[in-house]
Amino acid sequence: MIKHVVVGVLIAIGYFFWTGREVTHGPGEIAPDPPKVNRLTWEKPFSHKSYKIIPKRTIQGEVRILEKKRYFFDDKNDLVPFDIFIGWSKLSDERNLTGMNITISDRDASIAFSVPPLPVNDVYRQTDLLHFIASDKNVKNALSKARKGDVIRFKGLLADVSDNRGMHWQTSVSLNERGNKSDKIVWVDEFIVL
Repeated sequence: MIKHVVVGVLIAIGYFFWTGREVTHGPGEIAPDPPKVNRLTWEKPFSHKSYKIIPKRTIQGEVRILEKKRYFFDDKNDLVPFDIFIGWSKLSDERNLTGMNITISDRDASIAFSVPPLPVNDVYRQTDLLHFIASDKNVKNALSKARKGDVIRFKGLLADVSDNRGMHWQTSVSLNERGNKSDKIVWVDEFIVL
C-alpha cells in the first residue's frame, strides 16, 4: 500500500515539474507580429455557464507565452481559469527575456527588471495580459497544457462579461493599455500550441 502511495506521489511530482518547466527556443524573434484586433460589424451577446458574453472586437495572434497563471479560488475562476501574459516582436526573443521577472497576481501583471532589455516603453508596447475564456473543452485542454515559452496561435473575441448577480467585467478593446480598465477578456474559439 505504501509503495503505491509513494509511486503516486512521485508521478504527481514528476508531472508538476514537467508541465511547469519553461519551453526554450534559442535566440531570435519567434513571434514577430502583434495580435490583430478588428472591429465587429455586430455580434449578438450569448450565454456561457451563468454569464452573458458581450462581443466587442475580434482578436487573433501568434505570440509567445511569457507567463501563465492558473486560478483556483478567485471569484472568476469558473469562467476564466487562466491568465496568460504574452509577448511578440523583440519580446519573443529569449535574449531579451533574461533579467525580466513577470508576476501575475489578482488578474494583473507586473514586470520587474534587473536591467531593461529594451526601452521600458517598448517592453510595454510588445506585451499584454489576456484573460482567456475557453469556448469548449478542447480549448480548455489546450489552455491547460500550454507552458511558459510556448508559441501559441489563438483566435476569438474581446468581450465584456456580466452575470445576474450584478458583476460586470469590461474588456479593453486595444492592446497595450495599462492600469485600471485595461483588462483584455478573450472568448477563445481557437487555441493551438505551435
